[in-house]
Amino acid sequence: MKGRLAQRWLLRRLARDRRGASAIEFSVIAPIIAAGLLSTVDLGRAINERISLDNLLRVGTRIAMTDPGAGVVRAAIGIADDSQSHSNDRSALSLDVLRYCACPDDSASAVPCSTTCSGSAPTAIFYRLTSTATFDGMLLPPISIGADSRVRIR
Repeated sequence: MKGRLAQRWLLRRLARDRRGASAIEFSVIAPIIAAGLLSTVDLGRAINERISLDNLLRVGTRIAMTDPGAGVVRAAIGIADDSQSHSNDRSALSLDVLRYCACPDDSASAVPCSTTCSGSAPTAIFYRLTSTATFDGMLLPPISIGADSRVRIR
């Protein structure tokens, strides 16, 4: 009987004891807060990489305005990418530069540059620049990011 009373007394004492409750609550909440913080940092870094891609295409668009050819524009973007301080979490940059001619009234359909459009209008020259990369974050799954730009020369 004494053993049972001692057990009950010990259990009641432990049930009333509140020391350490905040440590247990913190141990439950801390991983959730840490995961949310790291996910937010990951997302911010992915957005920063997207901004970097936009800046690269902006450089390419400026160079394309002088109509030097697709190879020169691609090389200039590559040089700008090498000089940029982007994070190591971005996979290799996939870049596509396309120079094409189209009639002013239908810029979606490419035609030979020697074509005379309706109303004897000359063809317009366009550059389409596209870049894609995959961002590998700490917690988030790989995110495919990309940017697209089109510029009319004449």
